[in-house]
Amino acid sequence: FADSMRVYILDRRGNERVKLKKQFSASYHNNLILERGNVNTDNRLVTTDSKGVIHYIYFNGNVETIATEKLPPSHFFEYQDIDGDNTRDFIYTNNNQLIVQNNKNEKIFSYVFDKQINDPPVTYIFPHGEKRIGIVISGENLIYLFSENGKLVNGFPITGRSLFSIGKLNPKQEKFNLVVGGEDNFLYNYYLN
Repeated sequence: FADSMRVYILDRRGNERVKLKKQFSASYHNNLILERGNVNTDNRLVTTDSKGVIHYIYFNGNVETIATEKLPPSHFFEYQDIDGDNTRDFIYTNNNQLIVQNNKNEKIFSYVFDKQINDPPVTYIFPHGEKRIGIVISGENLIYLFSENGKLVNGFPITGRSLFSIGKLNPKQEKFNLVVGGEDNFLYNYYLN
């Protein structure tokens, strides 16, 4: 866990289990994301600090940083493989902009909205490995769904004010349902093609 001063890795009794060799002020909007190790890297936690710098935290106490463009403290960060190359990508918001970069910090795509993003981006994984990124612009009462290449999914944006869920309400149906909160406390149920 983290507070405004540092990151803590504790054991079950509350004792410090891993002492980090470098401390930072973790971003208050974002989680510590566990990335399982592979042949290229050890298990690690990934998060951002209050300026948007990405930090890899290893369980031996080492901390590796990756500079990004300067982000406000209110940014959101997600870490998922979007482009299908089996390495996770950086997904973050900067006020009214969605930015997706690969792990080499090269831009995959970005999108500028008319209003502020106040909710985190959400990644959806469909059958056959297709991935989509969902964004809520509550100030416009619109939700957006982007494909891996940054194109808006056909039919979007659509009306909605909250984070949304995508799944099948009936396992026998072929289409997916998108359920989102709307104005006046209504729930909207859309069919996705």
